[in-house]
Amino acid sequence: MSLLRELYRGNSLGSSPVFILSLLACLILCSPSCVTMGETRSGSDEIRTSIDELRLSSTNNAQAIEELRTENDKLKGEIEKLNFTIKQLEASLEERLKTQVNKEVVKPTLEQETKTAVATVAEADIASIDIDKRYKTARKFHDEKNYVEAEKYYSSMKDSPSKWYEERAMYYIGIMYNDNKEYGKSVVALQEFIDKYPNSKNVPSAIYVQGESLLALDRADEAKLFFEDLITRFPKSNEAKEAKKRLKK
Repeated sequence: MSLLRELYRGNSLGSSPVFILSLLACLILCSPSCVTMGETRSGSDEIRTSIDELRLSSTNNAQAIEELRTENDKLKGEIEKLNFTIKQLEASLEERLKTQVNKEVVKPTLEQETKTAVATVAEADIASIDIDKRYKTARKFHDEKNYVEAEKYYSSMKDSPSKWYEERAMYYIGIMYNDNKEYGKSVVALQEFIDKYPNSKNVPSAIYVQGESLLALDRADEAKLFFEDLITRFPKSNEAKEAKKRLKK
């Protein structure tokens, strides 16, 4: 208002009423425009800020979505594994049920056959069984530490026409006694084997086991003689190397 008064009074800017009115009109027209431009700039900054926030939010959402997809893939894999395991269990259960049913159906027959088989074995002469089958059966019982049955089958091969089976049967009888901690029997049985088959490849092993059996019986002096005999007769054998270790002790 002070500016207008000065202008009206005839300031250096001009004294014409028309000039004053024109200047006033310009001020009125320009003032809203300036305000609008300022507001526009401010709004533009807010929009840019919002856009940046939306972009950041979009990036975070994309990462979150990717993580969810990865987790979803893992879950799918676990579900597939579980389904596979369930199918296996179902198949196994079904097979067991079938087996159980079959056992119940044939149970009386199996019991009868088992009783018959036991009676047959108990009454049969083992010597009449094929010698190769006897030998394999003896070794099987020996490995299973069923020494009673093993001895029956080993003994059935003594005095056999087949020297191959007799030699091994006599050797393993001595080894079996040692395994069963019947050390006195082991020494005697192995000596019988050595006397009958002095050229057998198992003689060094037999002498070494005799020495071990004597040590187990606290007969160290006698064991020493067996180890020394082994070293003298079979100096290059593995058993001789072990015997030397025993003598050092």
